[in-house]
Amino acid sequence: MASGANLERPIEYSRTGSLSAVYFLAHAPPGSCYTLPTHSELTALLNMVPELVSRKLGEFYRQNFIGLHKRSVQILDEGALLRLAGRAQR
Repeated sequence: MASGANLERPIEYSRTGSLSAVYFLAHAPPGSCYTLPTHSELTALLNMVPELVSRKLGEFYRQNFIGLHKRSVQILDEGALLRLAGRAQR
């Protein structure tokens, strides 16, 4: 039974990336900076637990999909986010 739970986690984690990508594409036009809502507001908007929001922000930043400075985000790789967002619409 434990292995079934482990198989579901990567699927759910992948979905969080898709939802996060959709959010950034809708709110942060490429080349412009977008001020992020508070962490609690962002988790509510994305319907995710705070830990997953933090992980996705960090992952997108490390992969150079987004730039972060304090509470501002800038899309650096629109194509990567579009590919992730496509998964959310399937």
